[in-house]
Amino acid sequence: MRHRIDERDRHETQQELRLERPLASDPFGYGWDLLGAADFAPNLAPFSPNTVWYVQVGALVVGHVAGLAVAHDRAVTIFPPRSALRSQYALLALMVAYTIGGLWLLSQD
Repeated sequence: MRHRIDERDRHETQQELRLERPLASDPFGYGWDLLGAADFAPNLAPFSPNTVWYVQVGALVVGHVAGLAVAHDRAVTIFPPRSALRSQYALLALMVAYTIGGLWLLSQD
């Protein structure tokens, strides 16, 4: 619980610091422009939603492929080659289902 509160406080502090420059330029709200930053507008969304989605999709697919590769490597060291290949069929089907489910979740609005 405490961790969640700390994260929220840190996020709010970061949001307030983004507005520090225009506030320093007009500290009393009289319309001054002491630092030439009265028109400064912070970028509150540094990445577009499409960029975030593509990064998430890439991370999901790369993570699942890496998981399959590690599982296959472990199976080859534990089982004989023919049994290792057969032992991976269920995991492959499960990871494909996880990937499809993850991609479906990411496609939801």
